[in-house]
Amino acid sequence: MSQFPHDRLNKNIFELCLENFGEVKIQRSVQSETKFIDIYFTPKISIPPEAQLGLLSQCVGDRPVAFEPYRNPVDIDDIQACLIKILEVQQELNREKEALDVPQAFMWIITPTIAAHKLEKFHALSDETTWGSGIHLLPEVFQMGIIVVHQLPSTAETLWFRLMGKGKVQQTAMAEIAALPPDHPYRNNALDLLLSYRVELEAKQNIEPEEQALIMQLSPLLLERIAASEQRGELKGYHELVLLLLKKKIGGLSIELEAQVRNLSLIQAENLGEALLDFTQASDLFQWIQSNNLKTFTES
Repeated sequence: MSQFPHDRLNKNIFELCLENFGEVKIQRSVQSETKFIDIYFTPKISIPPEAQLGLLSQCVGDRPVAFEPYRNPVDIDDIQACLIKILEVQQELNREKEALDVPQAFMWIITPTIAAHKLEKFHALSDETTWGSGIHLLPEVFQMGIIVVHQLPSTAETLWFRLMGKGKVQQTAMAEIAALPPDHPYRNNALDLLLSYRVELEAKQNIEPEEQALIMQLSPLLLERIAASEQRGELKGYHELVLLLLKKKIGGLSIELEAQVRNLSLIQAENLGEALLDFTQASDLFQWIQSNNLKTFTES
């Protein structure tokens, strides 16, 4: 699996949104030369309107569907490589199924922007009546469409794809996630996903200015999750969040350390949750223990 935080965020979005409705495969292998499709989804049930997945639900439909998200604008050779992969997948399906029962797989390329001449080269056309702006379909025989994230309208329908964009488009989508009503089916899990994304960005050796802006934007979300846990008395849930962030920042923890973290009081856990954002290695955790006069986490 890709080690880039942006790629991992995109793949996690698909898992978060689609895992209740079918099988999500990350890096599905393709025969011939070893190739991988970033996300391959096989629906098992229809996605109901109350799932609030908008355009993502429309893109899935009732067929096997592949997604290839690109952090930077897709190039011609990228599109060609994706064409090869989806057509090879279709050949596999043709061999596995009876002739009258072969599902037609489809691939969506997701790109922040794309030059018009590249769309013209592949005869990709828009059907705004059916899809709205930002969706470009290649001729039917190619079983492929291109989602240009920065051309999508800023509506609830497009939220999950705009979260995969760049710059202000992604930042706006993140703010919309935070503003979702508390009873939204994906809000809390999406916030936790974004917090993990923040930790991974911070762990990079060379943080780009755009990534630094995302880190700053996501910081209040962490404080919100802390406050929400405190208000509802969800100490166990907050312990799990702290453990997740620790593992992202400094790697795996021993069974003993995990048990000690779970024994933290809410105040101690809150203090650790804020401090660990600056951790880079395991020794930082032990220094924090010493500076707080905690020989073990079980002390009061």
